This record gives sequence, structure tokens and C-alpha cells, in this order.
Amino acid sequence: MRYVDPVHEGPTDPTVVWNPWARAWWMFYTSRRANVPGLPGVSWVHGTPVGIATSADGFAWDHLGHAVIDVPEPTLWAPEVIVHEGLGHMFLTVVPGVFTDWEADRSIVHLVSDDLRHWREPRGWSCPAPG
Repeated sequence: MRYVDPVHEGPTDPTVVWNPWARAWWMFYTSRRANVPGLPGVSWVHGTPVGIATSADGFAWDHLGHAVIDVPEPTLWAPEVIVHEGLGHMFLTVVPGVFTDWEADRSIVHLVSDDLRHWREPRGWSCPAPG
């Protein structure tokens, strides 16, 4: 299997999950601006949303678009997605800007979704205690 993001040509950090609402495999990935010439330093890995590709068989993938994420920062990296009890959970690295070096602050946020396309902060949701 080979997938090339048709927008920026640089997908990385993929995570694949079954989307029960779309009844298809969805791959979430970090978009990198690999096809944009002349960007200084490492800015080519900054400033892009989370990409989504979809597949019926887990082998052939089609670009679906980008995740709609309720986070104001321009750089979103390394999405990890799970579905649990009818709710999607994404753990996502957020970078507050577009930088030419690796010195920027980073944080990991937790988001939830009812369809795996639209993501928001988990207002009113709490993790049940184990056992």
C-alpha cells in the first residue's frame, strides 16, 4: 500500500481506524508541505491540518480532505484516533505557529467526535474509572 497526499505530497504519522459511521477505514495523518519549494528551515513540516484518507479494503486509499478540528493553532501533528463506546477520541500534538526550527512549544490535546470528521474539546465528557 502506498498513499501520497494529493494536496501536499508529504503524509506522515498515520493512524488507521474503522469509522463505524462511514463504514470504511479512515487514515488520519500529519500533512507536510513537501511540495512547496523554498520554505526556510523546517517550516515545511508546519502550518497544515490533519489529513484524512478513506478506504473500503485497507489497501486502496482516496483523499477525503481534512479533519475539521476546533483548535486555533495552525500546526497539527501526529493524530492518534480511537473509537470507544460510540465516540471518537483524538490525541493530537499542537504547535502554536509555523517555525523554521524545532524550538517551539508543543502540547497534546484530547478531542472528541461523533463522526470522526468534526472534532471538538470533550465538554461534559469524563473518562470512566477502570473496573
